[in-house]
Amino acid sequence: MPGGREGGGRRDGRDPGSDRDDERPPPDTQGGTPGERLHGEANIAGRLNRTQREIADAIHAVKNQPGWRGLGGNRNPDVSVDPVTGEVYPQLPDGTPADDSIGNLFDYLK
Repeated sequence: MPGGREGGGRRDGRDPGSDRDDERPPPDTQGGTPGERLHGEANIAGRLNRTQREIADAIHAVKNQPGWRGLGGNRNPDVSVDPVTGEVYPQLPDGTPADDSIGNLFDYLK
């Protein structure tokens, strides 16, 4: 049998019919390390292989969930997203990201 493994399975767990070693990982593991923060819908969309519209809709869904009212008077702050975990962090008035996530982007991406 080619590859020397019975049952056709690959040691690395990928599809036995695939000989490509450069396959992209699923969206929630697109590289980087947890804690990295991406800004901008285009940047986030590119990293997660999604459209800007999908990312924008998911971010708005996170912001509109019950129980989150915004930061001070700002109910629609800019956000940053951890591309590994999907956590969404609002931007504080001084421009830095908040320490606490307001939700998870992956909960709203289909």
